[in-house]
Amino acid sequence: MLKRSRTEEGEQQHKAGFLLREELGLLLRTGQEHCPRWYPFVSLLVRTGLRIGEAAALQWADLDFNGRFL
Repeated sequence: MLKRSRTEEGEQQHKAGFLLREELGLLLRTGQEHCPRWYPFVSLLVRTGLRIGEAAALQWADLDFNGRFL
């Protein structure tokens, strides 16, 4: 049995676009200036590649400061 892809049904698939290094820098600088409360969270997402749900679910026990591991 064949599975239909969304493109066969007339819908277009969209690929994820990634930010360039310069765009990431601008995002972090702008966030730090205009939304300092959210800067640490956005910085964590950008620097680790975590998804929002993964980052939001982190607990202190998930951090290893001595081994510098998350």
